[in-house]
Amino acid sequence: MLVFFAALTSLVSITEIPIAYIMDEREKSRREAITWIAGLMVIFVIMATLSFGMSDFFTGFLHYGGIDKSFFDLIYDVFYETILPLIGFTVCLFVCYRWKKHKMHEEVALEDSHYAGGLLEKYIGISLGTFIPVILLAVFANNVSRIYFAHNLFGF
Repeated sequence: MLVFFAALTSLVSITEIPIAYIMDEREKSRREAITWIAGLMVIFVIMATLSFGMSDFFTGFLHYGGIDKSFFDLIYDVFYETILPLIGFTVCLFVCYRWKKHKMHEEVALEDSHYAGGLLEKYIGISLGTFIPVILLAVFANNVSRIYFAHNLFGF
């Protein structure tokens, strides 16, 4: 039951961004924006559900990486396997080079009085600007190569 409510609250926060976009940029009411987003979600849910063997069209939706992929596989590959590591990489770059690490350290130190000057601050400061972005970029590149071109860059 707790997982259900966690998923439900996450869904609300995720859908709020496109709802706000439709309201601001398309000058629609909140009710119209919610109707549009809910309609699109229903369509995507139906397509994803049909891709589990109920419809040949959605089950063999695309062929890439040397195998047939369902509609659900496409969504999973694009958003989970590809975009997630890319977003992590760009967040590291943003924190290090745009927001600056010292501002991040100030924010964390507001909640934890032992953070400032501690070992954790030094570790985060070093890792966020060095090996974490490299690892995330390597994961992204390997996932793209493995999923879309059927070639594993690192041979694992």
